[in-house]
Amino acid sequence: MNTYELIDLSLQRFTPKEVAQALGVDPKTVRRWQVRETEPKPYIADAIRQRLLPFGDPPTGEGKFPSSTSSRALAGSAPRLRSRVVAACLPASGTRTR
Repeated sequence: MNTYELIDLSLQRFTPKEVAQALGVDPKTVRRWQVRETEPKPYIADAIRQRLLPFGDPPTGEGKFPSSTSSRALAGSAPRLRSRVVAACLPASGTRTR
């Protein structure tokens, strides 16, 4: 996604004033970017991703997880993970605790 697309997406979710505050620029600068009057600095795309769109677009389509990481597959790994966590919290065998 190019910088202008990120700006447009940000402006769908936030007001120009909010976008400007988050990026540390004047709202007039955001308007100039919106109408393609000026080109934003290269770091602006990263700033938008980090400050305004940190979680990206919401998932689309029928399934939110690929079939290899379905909720059933994740649920099956819970007991194994739990036993490893418990084992890591216990003292090493042969050591005594008071």
